[in-house]
Amino acid sequence: MKKKRVWAASPVFYILSVLLFVMAGISWFQGNTALFAVELVAAALAVAAVLLLVLLVFAVIGAFDGTSFVQGFEDALNGSFLGRLYESNPVKFS
Repeated sequence: MKKKRVWAASPVFYILSVLLFVMAGISWFQGNTALFAVELVAAALAVAAVLLLVLLVFAVIGAFDGTSFVQGFEDALNGSFLGRLYESNPVKFS
């Protein structure tokens, strides 16, 4: 049986993150260190914000553990990076 593919906006995020870091690198090589620092911090904050939002969404989904929706969700993520992130999520709602 073919594994069902989980579609997400993550490829767009990966491409935009790489472009943000490339822009920071271009500023560095042009000698504009102030712009480099601003772009580097902005890129790092964008990555951190998305990772935090993913962890929060996983915590909300984990709060409904035991339902059929969550079981299907866990099956779809099984064996992927997001599946490992879901299993070891440090954010817990009690």
